[in-house]
Amino acid sequence: MLSRKYIIGAIIFFLLAINAQSKQQTFRVFFKDKGGEKFEQGSDLYNKTISLLSERALKRRRKVRTKENLITIEDAPIEQNYINKILELNVKLRLSLRWRNYCVFECDSAKYNAIAEEISDFDFVQKVQTTGEYIYQVQTISEPKKEKRVFNKKNLYTITNQNDCGSFHYGDSYLQNSIINADKLHRLGITGDSVIIGILDAGFRWRTHDAMKNANVIAEYDFIQLDDNTSNEKDDIDSQDGHGTLTFSTICGMLPDSLIGVSPTSSFVLCKTESIPYEIRLEEDNYAAAIEWLEAIGADITSSSLAYIAFDKGDSSYVYDDLDGKSTITSIALNNAVARGMVCVTAAANKGPKPRTLYTPGDADSAITCAAVKIDNNMIVPAGFSSRGPTANNRIKPDIAALGVKVVSAGRKSSKDLIRANGTSLSTPLIAGASSLLLSSFPELKSWEVRSLLYSTASNYPKKDNITGYGLLDIFAAMHKAGTIISPPVIYSVNDYIRILFHIVPDSYFSENPILTVISGEQSKKYTMYASGKKYQYAADIKKSDIIGGEAKARLNVNTKTSLRQYPFRTKYFTFNTATERIPCGIDKNKLPALKAKKNLFIEPTIVEANTSNINLTYELSKNGSVNISIYSMEGRRLYEDTISERQPGIITKEISLRAYYSGTYFIVVSGGGNTDVEKILVIR
Repeated sequence: MLSRKYIIGAIIFFLLAINAQSKQQTFRVFFKDKGGEKFEQGSDLYNKTISLLSERALKRRRKVRTKENLITIEDAPIEQNYINKILELNVKLRLSLRWRNYCVFECDSAKYNAIAEEISDFDFVQKVQTTGEYIYQVQTISEPKKEKRVFNKKNLYTITNQNDCGSFHYGDSYLQNSIINADKLHRLGITGDSVIIGILDAGFRWRTHDAMKNANVIAEYDFIQLDDNTSNEKDDIDSQDGHGTLTFSTICGMLPDSLIGVSPTSSFVLCKTESIPYEIRLEEDNYAAAIEWLEAIGADITSSSLAYIAFDKGDSSYVYDDLDGKSTITSIALNNAVARGMVCVTAAANKGPKPRTLYTPGDADSAITCAAVKIDNNMIVPAGFSSRGPTANNRIKPDIAALGVKVVSAGRKSSKDLIRANGTSLSTPLIAGASSLLLSSFPELKSWEVRSLLYSTASNYPKKDNITGYGLLDIFAAMHKAGTIISPPVIYSVNDYIRILFHIVPDSYFSENPILTVISGEQSKKYTMYASGKKYQYAADIKKSDIIGGEAKARLNVNTKTSLRQYPFRTKYFTFNTATERIPCGIDKNKLPALKAKKNLFIEPTIVEANTSNINLTYELSKNGSVNISIYSMEGRRLYEDTISERQPGIITKEISLRAYYSGTYFIVVSGGGNTDVEKILVIR
């Protein structure tokens, strides 16, 4: 048996050895150039550079750049020979940042000075800059590592829309959605489809939480552990993923009656950049590297509830004079991303109410910097903690606000745990998610146009202050100002028809009814879209027998006095078949106009009681013609008459008010297409 003295000595030696091995120095190496190869269109370096970007990223860049500057030398990869030369010094490469042409390396802190001196002598090195020391915190994490989703460029072109979620039941999360009018868009079926949002935070417990496990996460990367798992791992403290879990859930959440996110059907790329035990300069490099990665993937929006100014002892901190919007590592990275077409949303920080309490990158020129508001005695007022501007160079910041107090978010205690959280960390993802709703319907918008629309429709516009910027976001107003709002199509079967229904909010009056062009085989036919009787709903009915081979493609054109818009936005046509049923999230299938019985005329309800004002009439017009609707009393007196002008065959729906009708029996007579149908209703007052 070993002696107690020997065991204690061995333990001390082991702990000293662990400490010596785990204390590391990270440092930046800035290079003078990208190598000797010429950078021009057609060159090997140019082709290598463009291959780093997805087609989606290039398409987004084309909105804000010309062919000549679509990519620049800034985008080119760092010269590999330079990296190899430094790796020969027994250091580890952590990050490569193309836009500012530097790498972050790691070495034993005891060897740093000698290594840095040797690297500085290389003729291709501009400077070496320390980021400080850090010590790994080794923990045991009970949560097992689950199957990962690995990024594949093909994912970016085949993003599938989520359907059949039904209408949203928000529970306590209704306020955070309704205060910015996101719920109005959800009811139209606009929930963020086909937009990629990049989230930068400290980690995400998304796979195991019921509100998040179905989120469409297409890629993730841990810039701390340098792997593709953003959940907690063995070197993380247990609370590492708490902050990211709550911020992400406010965008992607889908837990009926409890938590509905602002943009739940968007696609997401998760970036773990923040180390919870420390506040170190390396986190800024992680942030900048993540921004570059997201931009290359083709993300449309970034949401970061991270903020920096003071760092742990050993790392140099910023002073407020540094926060001029273009000098810190994170603000430079953010501005570079926006210049390439991304929309970057970031938190102001939580150091208010005094002025000049912003953190970076909330100072960034191109950032949408988010303040927090709260509800106080039924009034919307600034949250006291929300950081204030101006920036160091006296620009007004923040820019816009959303709810930041008692925001319903996902917790970490269980798969259903929900918490009410405070901070600009919460208003930020709400605004990022709302921006996704805007881009899902107006993908052609440039990054600066998104900012302009959000600001110019906020509650305080045109006034702006250093407390809440332009005030509370109104995403419905922003979208309406952008132009005619067109929802994703609702496609379902009604007897012998395929009904295609859109929610359309015109920016002015229609020059003509919306037109749906349907192509099946070699036949092309135009269908007029008619109002369905429900607000913003317009529908066309295509006979299944007219769909050759059961397959078709279609395009919607909406022409108003001030604009011409087409759906789909990104391609020429959308496809469907006779078996298609596509009900976008946010839409209640049971409330869609339909014939619920195999007959021409259907009335609901047929018994109209005191608490009912309206009836819904559904009628199948079998051939071209007009439709006459009449209501008669038992004595044969006509009490109501309406004529729907000539139109194509299909399903006609109409809502009729019976508020002024007394108790009794009434007959509804509908004539059209050579048919006359009668239904009886009973009014009880």
